Amino acid sequence: MDAGIISGTVKFIRAEFNLTSLEIGTVVSAPAFGAIIALAFSGSLVDKIGRKNMMMVIAGMYLISAIASTFATSYVMLVAARMLGGMSFCCLSIAAMYIGELAPSKERGKFVAANQVMIGTGFFVAYLINYGCVLLLNENSLLFSTENVWRTMFASEIPVVILWIFTLFKLPESPRWLMKKGHKKEAVAIMLKLTRRMRSSQ
Repeated sequence: MDAGIISGTVKFIRAEFNLTSLEIGTVVSAPAFGAIIALAFSGSLVDKIGRKNMMMVIAGMYLISAIASTFATSYVMLVAARMLGGMSFCCLSIAAMYIGELAPSKERGKFVAANQVMIGTGFFVAYLINYGCVLLLNENSLLFSTENVWRTMFASEIPVVILWIFTLFKLPESPRWLMKKGHKKEAVAIMLKLTRRMRSSQ
């Protein structure tokens, strides 16, 4: 969703901060630079603190990025906020790792497919939000004036990230990671619980 939202904001951001084409390109590509930086250390960090905890950190970074983007007061602040959000893009690979370690082999394909569907859904929702905001453009509106509509677009990410954070609290840690760290009883308990849920849903 974050990657899709930026497409609708470019025109308004350019006017707000009087940006050149190079500066606009930097705003749009800032997440890619952030992702490159994050990939350099996310692998070792996720092995150290765990899959679930890493996703919680990432969700927190997303929330900060969305809020900072919404209330950015300068070009530099917006680029920094977008780069922070880009650092969180490593969640895509961590989510795939988590699914592979948690889901039973018979169900793994379904969960991987669901993950991909949600990524596509995020883009689709972002484009719908951008389109709706443009349709509602009104200079007499606080949220949908040409001066503030791009902030409204970025702000639409905030409730989604908050929902994501709450759902992360309900997720178990990866049994594989727990076994690796010597927490055998906890890992076995999670696997048994998951197995019972899978059987009851069939």
